[in-house]
Amino acid sequence: MGIQQTLADNLHVVLPLVLALVFVLYKIRPSTGLRSLPLPPGPKPHWLLGNVLDMPKEYPWVRFREWTDTYGDVVFLHLPMQPTILVGTAKAAFDLLEKRSHLYSDRTETVMDKLMYWDWDFGFLGYNAKWRRHRKLFHQHFAPTVISKYHPIQIQQARGYIRRMLSNLNPTAPVDEIRLTFAAVILKVTYGMNVTSMNDEYIKWAQKALEGISEAKVPGAYWIEFFPWFKWIPSWVPGASFRKLADQYRPYTEKMVHYPFETVRKDNGVEIPSVVYSLIKEARETFSDRKDQEDMELAARDTMGVAYAAGFDTTTAAGQGFILGMAMNPEFQRKAQAELEAVVGPKRLPDFSDYESLPCCRAIVLESMRWLPVTPFAIPHKLIQDDEYNGYLIPKGTTVIPNSWAMLHNPEDYPDPERFLPERFLTKDGKLNPEVRDPTTFSFGYGRRICPGRFLSNDSLFIVVASTLHCFNIEAACDKDGKPADLNAASQMMSGFLSGPTAVPCVFKPRSEAAIKLVQDTANESW
Repeated sequence: MGIQQTLADNLHVVLPLVLALVFVLYKIRPSTGLRSLPLPPGPKPHWLLGNVLDMPKEYPWVRFREWTDTYGDVVFLHLPMQPTILVGTAKAAFDLLEKRSHLYSDRTETVMDKLMYWDWDFGFLGYNAKWRRHRKLFHQHFAPTVISKYHPIQIQQARGYIRRMLSNLNPTAPVDEIRLTFAAVILKVTYGMNVTSMNDEYIKWAQKALEGISEAKVPGAYWIEFFPWFKWIPSWVPGASFRKLADQYRPYTEKMVHYPFETVRKDNGVEIPSVVYSLIKEARETFSDRKDQEDMELAARDTMGVAYAAGFDTTTAAGQGFILGMAMNPEFQRKAQAELEAVVGPKRLPDFSDYESLPCCRAIVLESMRWLPVTPFAIPHKLIQDDEYNGYLIPKGTTVIPNSWAMLHNPEDYPDPERFLPERFLTKDGKLNPEVRDPTTFSFGYGRRICPGRFLSNDSLFIVVASTLHCFNIEAACDKDGKPADLNAASQMMSGFLSGPTAVPCVFKPRSEAAIKLVQDTANESW
C-alpha cells in the first residue's frame, strides 16, 4: 500500500521520467541485419508519447482505414514499449498472417487480460506449448470431421427459437432470442446444460464478462498497456479507470470460467453428456496421479471456457445481422424462401441434409459474417523476429492489428459494401460463386490463430437462417403511429472490440397457417 500511495502522490513526476526512459530505450534498441531498413510510414509521432494521443477510442476501425488510405497497406504506429502496425488490406493480411504465420502467430501479453481474468483464454495466449495443447484439445471436439454430432442439438435449439418467436412477436424479441439460441447450443455442447431464458445466470455472466473485455481490448484505450508499472495505482487515483473497469467485470469472468465447469466436475461420475464431461472422464482414466488429472482438467476448463465465451457473441452478432439484413433486403428474402419451398417443401422443416441444396441460405450466412463483423479489428498478433515487407522493417515484438472491417468492406471485393446483399455470393444460375472472396477468411481470424470454433458457428447460423425463413417473413417494426423503424440507423455498428448492430427493430410474421402448424408441431419432437 505504501508503494501504491507513493506512486499516486508523485504521478506528475514519475510519468514524465518513465516516458523519457521509454523513448531512450526505443532509440538505442539493438541493431540487426534488417534494422537499416526504414519503418513503414504512419502518422507523425509526438515527442515521447509517440502516437498514443492519436489512437481512436470510438470506432477505431474507421480511423485505421483512413490511415491505410493515406499511408499504405501497412501503417506503423509509435506506441511506448509496443511498436504496432495496422494491416489494412487483404493482400497484406495474407502475405504476413497467412504465408508467414510461423512468424506472426504470437500474442501481446496485456495487463488488462490479467486484471480482468481473461489470461486463461487460449485465444489470448502466446504462441507456445500451452497454446498448442489447448488448441489441440479444442480441435478434437470441434473439427469439421466431428461437428456433425452436434447437429441434433443445433436443430433442437433452432426449433426452440422459432417456437419462441411465434409466441413473442415484438420488436425486442429478435435480439434476446437469437442470443439465447446460440448460448443454449454452446452450453449444451460444452457442459450438457439446458438454458431456457435470458435471465439464466450462465448467460448473464457471459454477457457481462464479454461486455468488459469488449471495452478493454480497444487498442490504445488504456495507457496501462504502455506503462504496466502503473497497475499498482489504486482505482481512486485520476486516470486509473482501467482499475475500475477490471474490478467491475472480473467477478463475472471468474464465474463464467469456473462455475459451469465445477458443476460438471463435482458430479463425481454422474454422466452429463458434454465435451467437458468427456474430457474430465478421459483425464481420470488416463492418469493415476492426481496432479496430472488436475492439470488436464484445468486445460479442459480453460479450453471449453473459450467455446463458452466465443460461442455467444460471434454467432449472435451474425444472427442479428441476418435478421436486420433480411428486413432491408426483402427481395432476396423472397428468393431464399422460394428456394426453401422447392427443396424442403411445406410438410417439414429444413435440416442439415438440405445444406448443399440451399445456396441462398448459405449466401445469407456468408453475408451475415461479412456485413457487421463481431471483431472489426480481430485479436492482434505479435511478430516473433524482425521481418521485412515491401522494403520496410517490421521489428521483432511488433503488435499487428488486422483491420478486418476494412477488408470486409473493401468495394473491390464486395461492391456496395455497406448494403446487406447475399446475392453477391451467387452466380447468375444461383450457385455459390467461388470467385467471390470468402468473408470467413477475415471474420474468424488469420493463419494459425484462426478461430477453431468457426465450423460449429457456421452450422448453428445456417440452421437458424433456414428454419426462420421457412416459417416467417422478417419486416421492419413499426411504432405506435405505424411508422417503420429506420433500419439504416439500426445497422450502425456498436463501438468496441466486440461489435454488432446497435439495434434490431424487426418483427417476425408467420408466412401461413401451415407454417404456424409446422412450428407448433416441433414442441412434440424429441432429440
